[in-house]
Amino acid sequence: MGYNPCVLCWYQRIFMYPQVFLFFIAMKTKKSSIIFNSLVLSLIGFLIASYHYLLQIGALNSELLSCGVVGFTANCSKYFSLAYGYITIPFMALTSFLLLVILNYSKLRACPERSLPD
Repeated sequence: MGYNPCVLCWYQRIFMYPQVFLFFIAMKTKKSSIIFNSLVLSLIGFLIASYHYLLQIGALNSELLSCGVVGFTANCSKYFSLAYGYITIPFMALTSFLLLVILNYSKLRACPERSLPD
């Protein structure tokens, strides 16, 4: 979309993008053992996205890990995209990670003997 990503956006991408390759490998090899790996990546990404969204809406005021820590990144409190009054870019990431967590967890519960890593 042409926006400069903030530090927290980069951290979220670190946990989202590898899952594309995991799912591609799982499709080719027909192994369900990646479900646990995807769940772990999604949970960590969900926590980062939750923190990011809470920073953006002003529920948290933390300088420990915010977008302003590195001077050349975008500001988290700025709304680059706002739809329906509440959907922002961090909220979209939060929703994506939550969906992956729910899908992975439900699949893990459905076949626990095949889904845990070897």
